[in-house]
Amino acid sequence: MQSTWQRFSGAMMVVPFILLWGLGGNLIATAGPLDAVTAATPTTTTVPRTTTTTTTTTTTTLPPGITAVYPSDSGIALQRGTTCMVQWSATNLPAGAKVKVELVKGGTQTWTLSAGAAKSPLKWTVGAVPKGATAYPDGNDYRIRVSPVGGSVSDASASDFAISSVTSISVDGPTTVMCGGAPAQFTCTAHSSFGPDQDVTNLAKWSSTKVKGIKMGKTGALATTAGMMAQPCTITATYGKGKPPLTGSVDISLTTGP
Repeated sequence: MQSTWQRFSGAMMVVPFILLWGLGGNLIATAGPLDAVTAATPTTTTVPRTTTTTTTTTTTTLPPGITAVYPSDSGIALQRGTTCMVQWSATNLPAGAKVKVELVKGGTQTWTLSAGAAKSPLKWTVGAVPKGATAYPDGNDYRIRVSPVGGSVSDASASDFAISSVTSISVDGPTTVMCGGAPAQFTCTAHSSFGPDQDVTNLAKWSSTKVKGIKMGKTGALATTAGMMAQPCTITATYGKGKPPLTGSVDISLTTGP
């Protein structure tokens, strides 16, 4: 340790400075009058490494699609006045998208059944005329077409179907009924402008000639009572909502023995 002498205005004064020497003669610290002894400490600075990861997401947008489901099979005949549930399936449509449903005849004439159906199926009363439109006639060249409102895709029935009216009905059953025997069953058949005949026995309204001792059931069964007189009787069926409705009848004989 050594002291340093300084001169101030011709006077001599001692200003102590402390010198610290290390091994090998190296100066490692100094201290003045007001300083503390400070050791020289090596400083290490660590710089963190920054890693950047970039993720790329690829989104695939599938095209919208729609398919007419029913009526879409060949051989279908829809009778006027009945209810048809028009069905379709759709994929990848925007949320809340609505579907336009049309009736197409011969590929050229169209009737809008719904301008914006919210979901499938659509309840359609066959024969009901859309507001402001003309009635559509019977025919066997109809299809249903469905398309999202404002969209660019559409689909139609795979095959033609028929819209028909019942033109007549016929009543069939035994012509002779034994009084007091088992009930006699009668049937009613509807004949249409297009499509096959239909059994409407349970849909028809039944009646008979007013004869004491007989009862006509709602499903076409005639019950008789033993001991009745032999006599003629007429069985009648009424069907349809037209004005007047269609009727059919058959004349029978009530007998008391073989």
